[in-house]
Amino acid sequence: MAEAERLTTLQTVIFHEPKTGAPECEWEDCAGHDDADPRTGRPARLVVVDGATEAYDAVRWVGQLVGSFVGSDGPATLRRDDLDGWFGRMQHSWVEGRGEFRNIFEESKFYELGSFATFLGCEVHGLGQAEPRWYAAALGDAVLFHVRAGRLVAQLPALSADSFGINPGGVFTQPSERARMLDGLTFGDHALKVGDVLYLTTDALAQWLLRTAAAGHDCWGTVAAMDHPRSFRSWVGEQRRAGMTDDDVTMLRAEVAGGDVDVLVVCR
Repeated sequence: MAEAERLTTLQTVIFHEPKTGAPECEWEDCAGHDDADPRTGRPARLVVVDGATEAYDAVRWVGQLVGSFVGSDGPATLRRDDLDGWFGRMQHSWVEGRGEFRNIFEESKFYELGSFATFLGCEVHGLGQAEPRWYAAALGDAVLFHVRAGRLVAQLPALSADSFGINPGGVFTQPSERARMLDGLTFGDHALKVGDVLYLTTDALAQWLLRTAAAGHDCWGTVAAMDHPRSFRSWVGEQRRAGMTDDDVTMLRAEVAGGDVDVLVVCR
């Protein structure tokens, strides 16, 4: 080859911290990612969800959503119709996967209250090509931040710091909520460059980032520097003492990395 080609990849890491004093098993957020597959054209997938504490078995619901979204039975695309079909399959799987109820009150809560989680799903297309791009769908107040050279260039959904905690939308287990879920979906996309970073965050951290940025502080440098779960845990504790909402905190960070390669080998 006369000139080296630019190969782009995603370097992804997930940080999380349960509420103060809560054990790991009570972390009611969830996050996941799946690498792109150049053989099939499947894009990379990233997802963050936030289960409602008052819901029935939120831990199972968020785990089901994340496992499916990055697995083989997730939505075919992030278009509205494909997401609607996936919501229906998730609701059916929720009922099929129920266990034995310990009493009539638990059974009533399962069917009448059900479970609920905010949802933020993202695909990154064109990795390994000249112009990668992210596409995302959001339902609720989990937020995607696209940062380039330390500056915010895109956000989904377009919430302000004062918008959190006001009846967020989300994915419900009850089929009667499907129309409301579709109405609440928001979509976005943006071109990516080498060095760009995507942050998929649940509400407590998203709100902190928006407030800190509005105050003129370098919040993006702070989260970019996170290099270990222990440092993230310590930092979250400090921010909670300074006023961050004491809720489960989750951050999926995906950086677009690049390198000059002379040959790209795809193993079959």
